[in-house]
Amino acid sequence: MIKFAMQNTINELSNQVDIENDKRWIGQKEVKCLHLMLDVSHGGWVILVKAKAGSKMPTHYHPNGLYVFTVSGHWHYPEHDWEAKTGHFLYEAPGEMHTPTFIEDTLLYSVIPAGPIIYVNPCGQIDSITDVHTHLAAVREHYKKIGLTEQDIQQIIR
Repeated sequence: MIKFAMQNTINELSNQVDIENDKRWIGQKEVKCLHLMLDVSHGGWVILVKAKAGSKMPTHYHPNGLYVFTVSGHWHYPEHDWEAKTGHFLYEAPGEMHTPTFIEDTLLYSVIPAGPIIYVNPCGQIDSITDVHTHLAAVREHYKKIGLTEQDIQQIIR
């Protein structure tokens, strides 16, 4: 009989979130994100996005696919004829330009396995690019402002 032994070389990442009052939310009043994991090895991240009704994110696209689950709320891309409501799962194809627009207060769980987000201006030209390292810098700055330490940051990095 063959026996397999498994050993974790890294502790599991376990991250408890207070959806309403967690001080780690980053962003404007209308759209905020909370980083659950930053995968600096592969260039990906996992976030919660909390958006107010009537708000929208800037138009952008991803060179790689990503996954979005609607935990609660109602939203859509004006570029398409579908709307997402609570329980909706979306696989976003690479390169598809979109403008997330929120019809109701919404909570999304998003997994970006790898690659940047490329934001475009109204003419479709690249305005800015964010990636896992941009997110890490924003987390570091925010955590410092709210009194968390580098050890707290290390808890979400893989």
